[in-house]
Amino acid sequence: MIITVQGMNHKNNKAVQTVSTLAGMDSLINGNKTLIVQLINPDIDTADNTLNKNTDIAYGIAKNRFAETGIDSLLRICAGTVLGTAEFEQFCTPMRRTKFALDVAEISKNVEFTKALANRIEDIKEILTAAAEVYQNVYVLVDSKDDDLLKIVNEMDIVNRSVYCLRQGHMTKGDVYGKNILYVVTDFHGDSEFSMKSMKNAYVSKREPIYPLTFNIRATDAAMKGRLLYFLLRNTEAGKTDVNYAWYKDVRNILSGIEKMREAKEPRVKKDLDGYKKEDETGDFSMFTENAPLLPHKDAVAKAHEDLPHEELNTEKKPKKHSGLFSIFSKSHKPQNQDALQDETSDADESAIGLDGIVISSEIEDAPAEAEAVATVEAEEKPTKPAKKTAAKKTAAKKPAAKKATTKKTTTKTKAAKAEDGESAAKKPAAKRTTKKTEAKPGTKLVIVESPAKAKTIGKYLGRGYTVTASMGHIRDLPASTLGIDVEHGYTPKYITIKGKTALVKDLKAEAKKAQTVYLATDPDREGEAISWHLANVLGLDPTAPNRVTFDEITKKGVQEGMAHPRTIDMDLFNAQQARRALDRLVGYKLSPFLWHKVRRGLSAGRVQSVAVRIIRDREIEIENFKPEEYWNIDANLKPRQSGCAFNARLTAQADGTKLVVKNKKQADAILAALDGKPYTVTRVDKGQRRRQPQPPFITSTLQQDASRALGFSATRTMRAAQRLYEGMEVHGYGQIGLITYMRTDSLRIADEAAAAAKTFIGKTWGENYVCNKKRVWKSRSATAAQDAHEAIRPSMPELTPDQVEGSISGDEAKLYRLIWSRFMASQMADCLMDTVSANITAGDYIFRASGFHVTFDGFTALYEEATDDKQKKETALPPLEVSQDLKLNKLSAEQKFTQPPPYYTEATLIHALEENGIGRPSTYAPIITTIVDRGYVEKEQKKLKTTPLGRAVNQVMLEQFPDIVDPTFSADMEKKLDVVEAGKADWVKTVDDFYQGFEKSLEAAEKNMEGKKIKVEDIPTDEICEKCGRPMVIKSGRYGKFVACSGFPECRNAHPIVKDTGGLCPLCGGHMLLRKSAKGRVYYGCSNYPTCNFMTWDEPVPETCPHCGKTLFKRRGQLYCAKEGCGFVKNIEKTNAEK
Repeated sequence: MIITVQGMNHKNNKAVQTVSTLAGMDSLINGNKTLIVQLINPDIDTADNTLNKNTDIAYGIAKNRFAETGIDSLLRICAGTVLGTAEFEQFCTPMRRTKFALDVAEISKNVEFTKALANRIEDIKEILTAAAEVYQNVYVLVDSKDDDLLKIVNEMDIVNRSVYCLRQGHMTKGDVYGKNILYVVTDFHGDSEFSMKSMKNAYVSKREPIYPLTFNIRATDAAMKGRLLYFLLRNTEAGKTDVNYAWYKDVRNILSGIEKMREAKEPRVKKDLDGYKKEDETGDFSMFTENAPLLPHKDAVAKAHEDLPHEELNTEKKPKKHSGLFSIFSKSHKPQNQDALQDETSDADESAIGLDGIVISSEIEDAPAEAEAVATVEAEEKPTKPAKKTAAKKTAAKKPAAKKATTKKTTTKTKAAKAEDGESAAKKPAAKRTTKKTEAKPGTKLVIVESPAKAKTIGKYLGRGYTVTASMGHIRDLPASTLGIDVEHGYTPKYITIKGKTALVKDLKAEAKKAQTVYLATDPDREGEAISWHLANVLGLDPTAPNRVTFDEITKKGVQEGMAHPRTIDMDLFNAQQARRALDRLVGYKLSPFLWHKVRRGLSAGRVQSVAVRIIRDREIEIENFKPEEYWNIDANLKPRQSGCAFNARLTAQADGTKLVVKNKKQADAILAALDGKPYTVTRVDKGQRRRQPQPPFITSTLQQDASRALGFSATRTMRAAQRLYEGMEVHGYGQIGLITYMRTDSLRIADEAAAAAKTFIGKTWGENYVCNKKRVWKSRSATAAQDAHEAIRPSMPELTPDQVEGSISGDEAKLYRLIWSRFMASQMADCLMDTVSANITAGDYIFRASGFHVTFDGFTALYEEATDDKQKKETALPPLEVSQDLKLNKLSAEQKFTQPPPYYTEATLIHALEENGIGRPSTYAPIITTIVDRGYVEKEQKKLKTTPLGRAVNQVMLEQFPDIVDPTFSADMEKKLDVVEAGKADWVKTVDDFYQGFEKSLEAAEKNMEGKKIKVEDIPTDEICEKCGRPMVIKSGRYGKFVACSGFPECRNAHPIVKDTGGLCPLCGGHMLLRKSAKGRVYYGCSNYPTCNFMTWDEPVPETCPHCGKTLFKRRGQLYCAKEGCGFVKNIEKTNAEK
């Protein structure tokens, strides 16, 4: 659809915020691909600046990658180019990571150009028509001051809906253009004398709907700061107990009114006795529908916003209150300051959540604010749904709305407190932050954790006398706009409160002041220790006091154990984190500008990510330089002459025992000729027994590797699900419980109690012979096991099976819990026993060898088999063989082979390589991969990680100018030095200084070496010729991946997506089936006649055609099928001999 949005009477400046809100929530809630086209003057604020002012910084790209972007460029190219996906991708600015989820065509920066927009109406119509084919909803923001443009745009036949923004109180009638008009009363106040009835009478005809959009100071503040999208992300599912619910409900109603136009004719509204829509199954209802009579204003508001705890509505209703700063009894765990965008799954190592779930880890390198890069989470998170309201209520009346803007925040009292003081329920002024909370009672104990989910679980176990609240990750960090480290004075860090956390810190201080004791219960690792240190520093706590508690598992026993052993903050652990933070900031902040000048603006480099890119590139070079060598396998298929099954034996040596390698066909043919007619005799038989031991329980790296191989999870996806399992989930019969132990660990240690519980369960389930009768002890494979303070990753309650859990949880968490539970239980089971046999068979001057095994006791394999990148050997059994036994030759064959290069890295194998080389830590493996992919240095092709032309260029510069930074040995040595700091055996300042002195000299030398030089990022050549100018077309890398463009850019702007013809034909229209990629990089196949033909499939077309109808066949799950409707042909795919 195409929806125009504009103000009325030239007096409403809320149209920009309104269109940003509607388009943003349309994308987030409805999942629509949305574009905002801005036809407005450049002297007012814009949608892109309102939604996310720092888009270019957050994504590590420059907005103006080309000469210009936005409506200017679209108008310029539309005359000679058919606009499509590639053009909108190239000239629009993304507000969200997901492809085309929410994009903005920026306004013209040329005032004269903007004034002439009314003269380009045909071109504008062409742009909007093309946009409607790429996006599901196109919102057109029209300048209300330009009557000509306003009229022309709204009266286009392609416009589906015209939205007019009204201001409450401005009652003058203005000109209205367009069809299917919908009115929105912005900044609606429930107690204003200008009611919805008077607004409707002044503006709206009987059949035109009008909707209120309740005033929300938090949304307005976010829009003014250019952070509206952050606010929207935190309010995609607000519940009735949420302070933003009235606003959220209004937005949903407006979007529902807009979506009605997708139908050919709007359905009639079923009315109740009052003429209003009854609440439907989803809880949605619309005020002021076409057929609804208008009630008196206060009654209408009460009807529409019944039971909503909002300060602007009927104050006679007493809203429910929350218990605690971030209520441990409510599932609506949103930060009280909506600018503080912290995900519930945020933890000590993924502490600051940015736009679209972007994780900013303090262990990832920094860059200056102009291009500070961030690591992206694969899957986008929604806030959890609110739980039932608590029984406690607040009594707080409000002053008139006219006075609210100038009043200060005051804390309302509970009924009990007021009764004690004899104080009446006085009217309290409204606050800018109106979140209602239950404060810690004097004499209670305050426990601070990182996330609300963790707070809820722990709060259940601690019970009365404790208040559990969340810091939402880190509260302080180095500033983004400056280096933040005083190099001249002992590398002193200049910490500041993270933007948006000021109000949260103020509330934490108030809670701490009232509490008898404050416990800091952040995660048990370096990042967690750093959060606790900053909390103690900000709250004025004594760092030498025993106020630090940790939980290896969040169960009743684990929480009680942690609370029983408080300790002081581990300064050595904190200093190790502080040293890492300083090193990453110094490298990122100093090195990134160098890359801007020498390669491309907006790039960044870091201490750890650069090493990862080099490791991937080194493997690519090894593959490129690999020269395959020919060899031949000669196999004999043999069978005992009397009885027994046939088996294969392979030529391995000459008769004297010399190892034999057949290198060419000539040699193979000579051996076959020599063996012709020779007898085959068994000359040696070796029998034995082999024990196969189970793998140890998971550590962070092996969990990420196995989840990648077995479940197809990315490292980030794995850690996100593990975080939820650790912090606690609702399980039937157990309540809120942490299902696994802490998931960031290098240790393979298992608590004796957990091992005993596992063995008891194994004995009852499989039998005592399946129980390992000794204590298993594993040695860590990690080069530096720094997190040995924790156990391995295991279920917190071994007796809680995946089948029991899956009745309460689902999705990634259920799959990952089954994997963790199975691996741990298998580690406590008996070995798998196998009988093995091998035989030497002599024929002429050559020896063949055959081997096989048979499982006599399955042991742990009855439950779990580790996923590997290699093909598992299948069980093979040889027939009974004896020395001197003659065998019958069924077939003798020779097969040509070539040696293979090493495989490309996958996420699983890269994590293994990082671990083996001692690079990074459990908390950083996932962010490292996310960062290098997100910054365009590495791309995923299926599961393979490959460097891009940009990544290769940056890697080359780093190798030449900063060899130490990208040296895996140097990086591993730095990790060891940080471990020494953590052990208290080295000073963190000296460790940082030793590194920085050498780094600074390298930076100065690099500046001199590359003075006046610039590295060009090479494009990938193609055989295609530009049909517009005749120049060769090249493959370029864009925001969403690779595309084909003219090498004559910017003179020629011809571009199109990369298209690969599969050779198959569409079963609907006969068009060519093309290979395409989704926004997440997944391959699918679509018709070349799209959008005329919408046929698409995940199944691969094959050259073979249907024998019944002649159409292309498609491959799926070992079968070929015909997709033509009514044909129904299906056949199984025959396996090759090699596959068999």
